[in-house]
Amino acid sequence: MRPFLALPLMATLIPLPVQAQSYVRSWNTSVVAIPARPSSVTTSSLPQRPAPSAAHAMAGIASYYWQSQMTSSGEPFDKNAMTAAHRTLPLNTRVKVTHVENGRSVIVRINDRGPFKPGRIVDLSDRAAEILGFKARGLAQVRMELVR
Repeated sequence: MRPFLALPLMATLIPLPVQAQSYVRSWNTSVVAIPARPSSVTTSSLPQRPAPSAAHAMAGIASYYWQSQMTSSGEPFDKNAMTAAHRTLPLNTRVKVTHVENGRSVIVRINDRGPFKPGRIVDLSDRAAEILGFKARGLAQVRMELVR
């Protein structure tokens, strides 16, 4: 019979002796079936997503891409679609991208990951870059806001 292992409840991790580690490891791998019961949670009791505001805005450099490839969302890239690539925003998020110099803006859907160059915050499709008016330059200073 193994001795009872009492661990203090702390936010920090403490190293365990090798014997205790194997005991904890075997204990964590056991599966316990918990009977399902109806949930009393309703959608009205869940926290609502905050409305987009200035706090949800980002500013930086945008670039564009046109190469035919498969996107991170699994759909083929369409250079004429109003889509974009962002490193961290969830896929299918809609954002309003505004060109700072001329004030033009477009709403695009995030369907890919990137850009991977330092300093850039978004890669736009060929069509979105054309509408914003920076296709000839290749780069533009933009402001991005989440759209509900």
